Amino acid sequence: MDDILDAALKESKQKAVDEEKSIILDEMRERGKPIEMFAALDGSWGNLWTVDPFGLVGPVVVTVKAFIQTLWTLREESGTIWEWNRELPSSLRDQWINYHSNLPALNELNIHRYVLFPNSVEIELHLFPDASDIGYRTCAYLRSVSGQIKIALLTSKSRIAPLKKQSTPRLELCGALLSAEVYQRITASLQITFSTVFWTDSTTVINWLKATPSTWTTFVANRVSKIQYATQHCSWNNIAGLENPADVISRGCMASDLIYNKLWWKGPECPEWLQQESEHYPVNGQHCGPTDQSNAEQRKTAPISTTATTTFSIIRIGGRLGQSTRHEDFKHPILLPGSHYLSTLLLLSYHQKLLHAAAQLMINTILIRYWLLGGRAVARQIVHKCVICVSARPKLIEQFMSKLPTARVTAARPFSKVGIDFWGPIHVQPRHRRDAPIKTYVAVFVRFTTKVVHLENVANLTSDDWWPAVIYTLTRT
Repeated sequence: MDDILDAALKESKQKAVDEEKSIILDEMRERGKPIEMFAALDGSWGNLWTVDPFGLVGPVVVTVKAFIQTLWTLREESGTIWEWNRELPSSLRDQWINYHSNLPALNELNIHRYVLFPNSVEIELHLFPDASDIGYRTCAYLRSVSGQIKIALLTSKSRIAPLKKQSTPRLELCGALLSAEVYQRITASLQITFSTVFWTDSTTVINWLKATPSTWTTFVANRVSKIQYATQHCSWNNIAGLENPADVISRGCMASDLIYNKLWWKGPECPEWLQQESEHYPVNGQHCGPTDQSNAEQRKTAPISTTATTTFSIIRIGGRLGQSTRHEDFKHPILLPGSHYLSTLLLLSYHQKLLHAAAQLMINTILIRYWLLGGRAVARQIVHKCVICVSARPKLIEQFMSKLPTARVTAARPFSKVGIDFWGPIHVQPRHRRDAPIKTYVAVFVRFTTKVVHLENVANLTSDDWWPAVIYTLTRT
């Protein structure tokens, strides 16, 4: 009987919306006024946000968000931007009229302000992220137990996907990060004690969150790190896509349809596992294996693998030597932080075994078993602090230079104090081609104070030929 009454009420509401839509179209036809682009942004979006800061009508809001993004990216056939004062295309015009005419249906929506049972003995917070090509979003539900079980929508938040195309798993990860941010805001606002469970229909996201952030590429690693830090005391589980309430926001919803959407207001009810005890939850997130989409975001440089022991875990460097016949330490060296005291002791041991070897030889030898992060700097410090190495280090002998003579540092007339030297011999081609080359020399005159150089040709090294070069030089200067 209740289903029949709900169906009849829904049908009457739809008729009222259709009548209002027809009235709006008739008025526009009578006035001959087109729907311009700026008229689509007539304040309905801002008013809707003002009256719904908690995102309780998120499926209605995300529809207009996507519509606004479509308006900003609208272009003509020639590729130019669609002018703001031009009439909208018929498809967008009809879409906006349909949306605008459905908004009054929200006036019939009644939401209880208190979402818990009085004197609840158990309170749980359930968050559901989701994503699609339109954007990513999350919704949060409070589940309280006091003899009975009550589930109520607490808040939701959505964001439109960026214009730069991203893969669906990446958008799912952005939705998980948005869900973690909403969780932090809820815990900071509510002064009650509750446990938290996250539900996602993406097995790729669960695989990313189970590994260390350094395993993945930069985009995924940054978001995985933030999610793991914000939700370190919470659990992530997998859920079917049809049971995810955030999927209602993904598809978008008209105001008249949102009022009767039980999946949105009450959470997953098909099957009704959220209405049952926590033992009936589909906790299967820990058994999700790696997928091709998750492996596609794996970092390409030096992956690491973990080998568990009885008392602790040893982190080893991965690589491409798995099929080698060498020992395990050579194929996958043990990863150690260079600043740790154990790394210092290892380097000291290798320094003594190698008869006080230099830093480079120590690093090359220790890499056979251990991979030290920043170990080169520690190896240099060990060599510099070693007493034997310092005492055996040879010292370079420096030649002491005498003081410059007075003639070099006293101002004087040009070429009054010079140094003379000869350069050669050099062979000069004679005037006649058949004659033998002529041997000659060059006299070099260097001024002491300014290092000015003057060159003169000298036939040979006799004083008779050298003296004319000196006189010629003095007459020119």
